[in-house]
Amino acid sequence: MQDRPFRHLPSRKSRPRSGTLLLALAAAFAVAGTSPGAQDRTPPAQAPVAAASGAAFEVASITQNKSVGQMRNFQALPSGRFTATNMPLRALIRLAYGANTLLLPNVQIVGGPGWIDTDRFDIVAKAAGEVGPDAAGARQQLFVMLRTLLEARFKLKAHTESRELSIFNLVMAKKDGALGPQMTRSTLDCSPGAPDTQGAKRRCGVSSPGPGVVIAGGVPISLLVGFLQLSPDVGRVVRDRTGLTGAFDLRIDYVPPLLLGANPGSVVANPAANTGSGPTLLTALQEQLGLKLEPAKGPVDVLVIDHVEALTPDK
Repeated sequence: MQDRPFRHLPSRKSRPRSGTLLLALAAAFAVAGTSPGAQDRTPPAQAPVAAASGAAFEVASITQNKSVGQMRNFQALPSGRFTATNMPLRALIRLAYGANTLLLPNVQIVGGPGWIDTDRFDIVAKAAGEVGPDAAGARQQLFVMLRTLLEARFKLKAHTESRELSIFNLVMAKKDGALGPQMTRSTLDCSPGAPDTQGAKRRCGVSSPGPGVVIAGGVPISLLVGFLQLSPDVGRVVRDRTGLTGAFDLRIDYVPPLLLGANPGSVVANPAANTGSGPTLLTALQEQLGLKLEPAKGPVDVLVIDHVEALTPDK
């Protein structure tokens, strides 16, 4: 199953300037921290997932959403607030168990009944106090609290195990290690508190002015890895084997396979995807950035859903 589109809509005040914000998931763009695909972790098989460290919302309400055509979204907001609208349980699990990625790739979730993809839920919750952004620019502790909430209200139990899966290794396309014409080493200072010299800060991070266009300034290769492994064009865990360090400016122009549909929350096939009107993401990656994805096999941490029950109603 491909990643389903929904949007992360932080408030304007909470929106960080760095590229570590999770942009519109409708564009399948993950931008938070180091992705699991950039690590070689092989945990013990059948490792139970630890409870969420006792972190919990002070108040929380979950109700089933039976509306038609409503957009899916979630917000991690100042003052310890979290809201989700029209979200399937699997999408909420991807947030709650995302760890360093902010969003667990679909390929790394195994099991669960069919209704976790079809039934949709609204959440309004608030922590006891302010939950500030972490180094990645996300209010990650709110997602830990979300895990506690799902475990309590859906009786959710899961464990992690390592499975041998098809993956991609991200490598340099040329033997001499040359970057492509649309990727250069960045001279931007995107560190927190750095002075905004001649509008440099406005070029830091990631933007997507339209479908199939990704522009990034002062970003690490891990951000690109996160984007790739959530893209419908890729659909696998991606591991960084480029050897590249530091920050980069880049632009990708490609024809995405999916577009947002006319109905809120829906997606449709892109009619331009099979007409040769532009490169696929994998072709653009090689021609524009000087990188390529090589198929491989490797151990991948997966979250196995052992038990889940229908929603316990609000009391």
